[in-house]
Amino acid sequence: MSPSTFSPVGVRRRLTGWGCIALAAGLAGLVASVDILSPLIQAPLVAFMVFLGPGAVVRNWLSVAPATGAVLVPSIGVAVIILLTTAMAALQLWHPTALLIGLSLAVLA
Repeated sequence: MSPSTFSPVGVRRRLTGWGCIALAAGLAGLVASVDILSPLIQAPLVAFMVFLGPGAVVRNWLSVAPATGAVLVPSIGVAVIILLTTAMAALQLWHPTALLIGLSLAVLA
């Protein structure tokens, strides 16, 4: 049995496989935001965060067919990154490290 987790909105959910992936992706994003790491280490961590983080959060809450989830998870991650980077460019507030930290914290929440 999976342990129950507490959500800030007061809903108790069981920790699922997708929840574990979201947790790992959020932590990977936070680790990748440290500038002392080599780019060879940062790149896969950021890719893991982008492709699986936001989508795994959504997939954790939605009940969809497994084949749909395989397409849904990376699509949501890429869409979120496109939206956020476009907003940063339009507002002329380019801070990719802050974006990565904020997105990682949102995935972990």
